[in-house]
Amino acid sequence: MKGEERVKSNNLVEWVFRNESQVRQAVWERRNDAGGTSGGGCGKSCSTGDPVANRAIRNASELPNVVVCYGAGRVFNLRRPERWLKMVEIVQEHYSGGVQGEILEQLYKQGMSNDEVMENVGVRRTIFFVMKSDILAFAEGVACGLGVL
Repeated sequence: MKGEERVKSNNLVEWVFRNESQVRQAVWERRNDAGGTSGGGCGKSCSTGDPVANRAIRNASELPNVVVCYGAGRVFNLRRPERWLKMVEIVQEHYSGGVQGEILEQLYKQGMSNDEVMENVGVRRTIFFVMKSDILAFAEGVACGLGVL
């Protein structure tokens, strides 16, 4: 696909944090797409004559992938997007209410620079990068546990 990018696995966790809203949008669009049939086992499709039943079957199964549009015409094919979103939720819950939770919020949701976050949170550069490294290491562990890394 033109404009499709590859993201190195060591940057994938950070990419998902930075593009969480686009991933959520892609999942929503894929789930609410009126066309197609539900996915069955062994690459087969399963379809009933009832469109409500088809939608229910499709929504009950995990999406294998979504194409995420981000930046200026850039796209990325993300496998198991709902598991990635679960990783984001687990990490946010784990760090909520603390300094690292503020770092997560400001750095990835608000898109602030490292320097802006350091100033807002009130930590020195070394401490900031140790905390950020801890967040990403925990997130990588969660991602491995969910089977996406």
